[in-house]
Amino acid sequence: MTETPPRRHATRYRPRLTQNRIGSLAKPLAITHNAAPLNMQAAFMHRIKTYNTISAKGLDRFERERYEVGEDIAHPDALLLRSYKLQEAEILDSVRAIARAGAGVNNIPLAACSE
Repeated sequence: MTETPPRRHATRYRPRLTQNRIGSLAKPLAITHNAAPLNMQAAFMHRIKTYNTISAKGLDRFERERYEVGEDIAHPDALLLRSYKLQEAEILDSVRAIARAGAGVNNIPLAACSE
């Protein structure tokens, strides 16, 4: 007679209990795969700083729920300009993209952007 291996039971996810600052046990937050972020506004908000007067017709293409567009943006994700001569010092570390509303890139410091 041959021995059969012991049966393994399916393991279930068992959330560990964590202690909060007071020392009492607290259950962790339930996370599902389809759950939306708790703060969707902050998760998808992109900040775009403009340097010239850009047509309202063009700026309307940026959805207000996802983009914050204006001249007084403190830490922009992107820069949008028309004829403004952009200096290297004006490109912050937070900037990921620079767009020109027009033709050419003669007013964008390409060497500083490609470092």
